[in-house]
Amino acid sequence: MFVVGLILLLAAAGVAADLIVQNAHTLHVNFFNATVSNASISAAVVAGLVLAAIGALGLLFMISGGARSRRRRLAHREQLALRDEESARAGAERDQLAAELEKEQQARRRAEAESGVPVAGSAGSAGEQPAVGDGPVQPAVDREAAGRGRHSLLGRRGSRT
Repeated sequence: MFVVGLILLLAAAGVAADLIVQNAHTLHVNFFNATVSNASISAAVVAGLVLAAIGALGLLFMISGGARSRRRRLAHREQLALRDEESARAGAERDQLAAELEKEQQARRRAEAESGVPVAGSAGSAGEQPAVGDGPVQPAVDREAAGRGRHSLLGRRGSRT
């Protein structure tokens, strides 16, 4: 296709050159309420070629802009599909982990019900679910007293009282 386009372009350039060289007549040109007198036909052909080139450039911009926006839309759709896939995968993983947790809790409840003794790591009673953060109780710390005696980059920190 490139070769065919090149041949057509060279043929058009040859015909335009022949028109410019062979026609030396003058004419009057009117455009946008302006009149140009004694213009040669070759000047009119050159003006036509310039206008055609400007039109072709505009068409090229339109085509390339459409192609770019099409590529951007496709990339955006791919990103949306990837995000939806990752979201579905994360949801499935969450559901699987929730099911495993429920099984473990049921097993603990059964073990507590059978033995009557709370199983290590459970919340205490058979029907109670462990709350977030349940675990060994941490001793209360006096933050001001704990800050005294620490070392910093420039030496020992003093008390701020």
